[in-house]
Amino acid sequence: MIKLSDLIKKQHQVISEGNPDVNADGIISPKELHDHFDVNGDGKVDLVDYAAHILFHIENPQYLQQYRAAAAERLVQSPLAARMNKFSHRAATPGPSTFTTEN
Repeated sequence: MIKLSDLIKKQHQVISEGNPDVNADGIISPKELHDHFDVNGDGKVDLVDYAAHILFHIENPQYLQQYRAAAAERLVQSPLAARMNKFSHRAATPGPSTFTTEN
């Protein structure tokens, strides 16, 4: 079994290699996105890769800090916001690690 710390170290190496927008065109292509999320380098991205990537950013928010305001605005304007609001009365959200859907 792979330890979370090993996954985070591997993900840190991927991010440290540069921006996921490899060709610097301002758009992250499906291949660039796939390569960025393929934490263990096996050519596949599963939910564990996705979760490891999210955990990395929870532990290292500085990598996304410059996008935070724009991302929040985009989220508020998205269909996802309405789905999230549906559950907001059941969630304690002082931080990302405390989200729960328990009553």
